[in-house]
Amino acid sequence: MKKLLSLTLLLVSVFVLSACGQDDTMTELNVVFVPSRDAVDILEVTAPLEALLLAELNALGYEFEKINIEVSADYAAAAEAASAGTADVVFLPGGTYVTYADSLVPILAAARNSLTKSSSNAADWNDGLATQEIPNSKDATTYLSLLIAGPSPAGRTLAAIINGGDDLTWDDIKDVSFCTGGATSSASYIYPNLWLTENFSKTIEDMPNATDAGGYGGSISALEAETCDIAAIYGDARMHNPFTAGDIFALTDVIAVTVPIANDGIQVGGHINVKLAEALQIAFMNLINDDANAAIFDIYSHSAYSPMTFVGYEGTRKVSGLDTILD
Repeated sequence: MKKLLSLTLLLVSVFVLSACGQDDTMTELNVVFVPSRDAVDILEVTAPLEALLLAELNALGYEFEKINIEVSADYAAAAEAASAGTADVVFLPGGTYVTYADSLVPILAAARNSLTKSSSNAADWNDGLATQEIPNSKDATTYLSLLIAGPSPAGRTLAAIINGGDDLTWDDIKDVSFCTGGATSSASYIYPNLWLTENFSKTIEDMPNATDAGGYGGSISALEAETCDIAAIYGDARMHNPFTAGDIFALTDVIAVTVPIANDGIQVGGHINVKLAEALQIAFMNLINDDANAAIFDIYSHSAYSPMTFVGYEGTRKVSGLDTILD
């Protein structure tokens, strides 16, 4: 494991030279959580992390005198503190990270179980078999948004185009009834909107029959009722929202797959050197893998971590309108 983590951090260090600072004089480590929950609750639940992280880092050769746990006023404040060097470790969503990527280094992402299907080619999902989690894999640091065609006549027409090996055109989809989520939802709005822009130079606002279905369950119910022809969902939503009658995997088809959506993660400031960043990776992975510490990380619904680099946030850069690094 340590060899793998070293390789991950080596990739980061090649591109983020600012991460090669000095840590020898550091006696305290400042860890900042963001207020996605009430700050008092976060501080109460995460209080044991101070002693636990101190012990883990000590075992890895870093003898800090104290670990300080704080909650920032907002996401930007946490990123700015790390950029300024007043915070060392921050928990941030992908959108905030890419905004401050010049002065932050990602080290870990929350990891969920992988799925049995992960292809970027829509037709590969359409074998009629259920998408399932791979138990205890806990290695997926990103997830996908899918555009699903339902059993309505228009939905079946779109599915036939994809399963026949052809590409969709704007004329094929512009007038269909499209169930989305709210404008702040990554999987049901933001990333499908990016897909439309990249493929047709259009947006959801250009689709007159697009409607907010009020959540993934609502979208799938509308597909089954044939009041929507297509819907935008996250990759395993059909596992959690089956049809009331009939097999949802046999009655729906994937017609588009978005670029990967990065999970929330942990970043360090650019003043943290690569060796300490590696030690922090190992420490947090050890801690989250201990069931006794589950409550600490459950404050953000995190149950596992996996090494992460800037490459994993390529999709986030695109939806944020920032320059990408892989084009």
